[in-house]
Amino acid sequence: MNNRSVTQKSSLFMSNSKAPHNDVALRILKAAEVLMAKDGVQHLSTHKIAKQAGVSVGTIYLYFKDKEDMLHQLVLYLWGCPR
Repeated sequence: MNNRSVTQKSSLFMSNSKAPHNDVALRILKAAEVLMAKDGVQHLSTHKIAKQAGVSVGTIYLYFKDKEDMLHQLVLYLWGCPR
């Protein structure tokens, strides 16, 4: 993957106004949703999310600025905010 595609992905998914619509980002969000429902937000970690989603921890940070950004995007995704 070249730097340009990483930058493009980052700009697509770190927006405060839109939920992500990429397959990998959605897999990460769905994994976070499952783990949060099962164990609660206080036990949510990027390592657990990555394992559940079948990606590396580093992959999460290609799509989300940090854990807080990922949780923000999860809220947008779950409540059907405009994409």
